[in-house]
Amino acid sequence: MKKIISKKGIILIIIPAFAIFLQFFLRIIMKKDFNTIGISLGGLSLGQLLPFFHFDHFISSKVLGINPHYKFEHGKFIISYDTSANVKPEEIESIKNIFIIAIFINLALFLIIIYLGLTNHIILHTLFGLISCVVSWYLLIYK
Repeated sequence: MKKIISKKGIILIIIPAFAIFLQFFLRIIMKKDFNTIGISLGGLSLGQLLPFFHFDHFISSKVLGINPHYKFEHGKFIISYDTSANVKPEEIESIKNIFIIAIFINLALFLIIIYLGLTNHIILHTLFGLISCVVSWYLLIYK
């Protein structure tokens, strides 16, 4: 519970959860259908994980807590990490691979979400969106 109330938890879970709550609330008040909630959840989960796909230093600094040091020498921008903390290279590769697998799982879930929305399976559509968000949140908070 302490991790959820941390700065990372507030940004990654509480603010998006409030946006989702607001969407549910407005849909219930306006008596509209729920056909966009699943896509919103799926898009939210992909948006939280995709930066990790292209920037390896996101995993090092955000997930493992290793602070990068930036230098600009001879026309080159250099990012270095002090790994004197108890971080093993195998752990970095393992977490990187977990994030890549999670991104592909979330992409597949997003395609399923779109299909379920088009075929009017709104409850499954929303459920798969929620599963996609939970996968992202679990990785970003507890890994």
